[in-house]
Amino acid sequence: MAEYRKIPTGMRWMAWLRFQVYHMTCQSYDRQYFNAFTAAMMPIYRYLYEGRENAEEIIRERLTSLRTYYLCEQSFSGIIFGIIMGMEEQKANGAEISSELISATRSSLMGPLSGMGDAIHGSTTRQIAIALTLPYCLEGSVAGSLLMLLGINITPPILGVLGFPKGYELGSDFVVSLLKSGLVSKIAKAAGVMAMFIMGGMTAKYVNITTTLQFVSDINTVSIQSMLDNICPGLLPLATTFLMYFLCKKKVHTNWIIVGSLVVGILFSVLKVM
Repeated sequence: MAEYRKIPTGMRWMAWLRFQVYHMTCQSYDRQYFNAFTAAMMPIYRYLYEGRENAEEIIRERLTSLRTYYLCEQSFSGIIFGIIMGMEEQKANGAEISSELISATRSSLMGPLSGMGDAIHGSTTRQIAIALTLPYCLEGSVAGSLLMLLGINITPPILGVLGFPKGYELGSDFVVSLLKSGLVSKIAKAAGVMAMFIMGGMTAKYVNITTTLQFVSDINTVSIQSMLDNICPGLLPLATTFLMYFLCKKKVHTNWIIVGSLVVGILFSVLKVM
């Protein structure tokens, strides 16, 4: 019986790093991120099938199987990469794993992990990083810009260090246990609440809308803005934010929202409403 050929640790991590780099730099309209898989797995296949008589044919066949549609959020995509790498290692060492099973595993995991990645990385951690560092960036701080760059890109390497080796070792069972535990949804919910608090603070600080309307009488002049501030400070910025949120929920195109805001702002300024 031939000795089991296990992928060296250094080679696995180099392949993961290549996968992450190509994931966001080499895309295709028709098959999205498939190039990242092909480029990252090439040295793995050469190592696994080195010395076999038909090595080139096998490597060509395995690479061709990866040239199919692949779309997954970057931070969780590394877990899928680890799972596929582990399955390919087992297949190369004689396990009864078909090419169809590997392709089906990759395709079936894209949806669930993309959903988790978009919720945690795309909609939460990135927004928190932007909210926390934006004040320093607006003041011209270089450190603030660097911290923002670090913050919005911190999730993929963290999940890579934690998720990639688990995916390689445990296979698809790791994703199943992750989904069943509910841990990801709890983290996403907690981070989402934090993001809402931060975005609320940003709205109050950076959305500056006031009205110049006044009630004028023979006895007194009453400012509408003062009345609104006494009722609820920041009421107009809050109402405007909710209006924009409502329009986005109704799927009004962003360009129309921008143009509409510009037109309304100019009109209210000419009428001396604001």
